[in-house]
Amino acid sequence: MNFQKIILAGKIISKPVVEKTEEGVLDVMRFDVGVKYFTEEEVIFKVMVTGILDEGDDLKAKEGREVIVEGIVKLDKDGKYLVSADGLEFGNKDEKRAELLF
Repeated sequence: MNFQKIILAGKIISKPVVEKTEEGVLDVMRFDVGVKYFTEEEVIFKVMVTGILDEGDDLKAKEGREVIVEGIVKLDKDGKYLVSADGLEFGNKDEKRAELLF
């Protein structure tokens, strides 16, 4: 059996970039997430969200905002690892609940 799932909890550390396909059917949003694990050292993950983004979803993904990313690890066209997200939750320490994107 083969199964893969990754869950990251961290902060968006780069300005999200949204690309529209020529047909306007599919959107792609890319950003980097920094995750700290017990130490102060931060591990950076490249994240790609593919799908039809609702109006304003790109505004929720701001640099410095806390995020939980669910997805799988893939290789991009340059042979580097990235997380292909199938679920995102945004939140901040002051917010009582996170906003669900998917």
